[in-house]
Amino acid sequence: MEREQAAIFCYLLSQITPAFEWRFAHYPASDYDCVLRCHVTGEKSPWYKPVQLKELVPEAINPGTTLQAEINKLLPKYCKSPNLIVAIYVNRSVTINFKEIRLPKLQIGQLWLFGRSGPDQFFLCGDLLGEPTSHYIQVS
Repeated sequence: MEREQAAIFCYLLSQITPAFEWRFAHYPASDYDCVLRCHVTGEKSPWYKPVQLKELVPEAINPGTTLQAEINKLLPKYCKSPNLIVAIYVNRSVTINFKEIRLPKLQIGQLWLFGRSGPDQFFLCGDLLGEPTSHYIQVS
């Protein structure tokens, strides 16, 4: 499942920044789930970022968990990881009220949310630690 989520996250990033060439490599045996490679047109060298994938699981699996609870779990696990991107796959039908989300003092590079928003549509929101923007991407 992580490989598919990494592919979706990478694809969504490519859709919102088409001038960048995005690739990913799955690293399940490491401290992170995958590495993103981004090559900006005109730049000599690409940059690489480790990505930790998390999931807000369906209610049928864990009805008691919330997006806030999943975000809160990040604090003790990822202290002093300034290059790490954390991407949370929202795998349930839920309305996200960003005004209600309380971000702990995370020491990671970026925090993103992504998931399905319809049968042929995904959403991507981030970087929640900076100036977040939301995007809806149609797929066919």
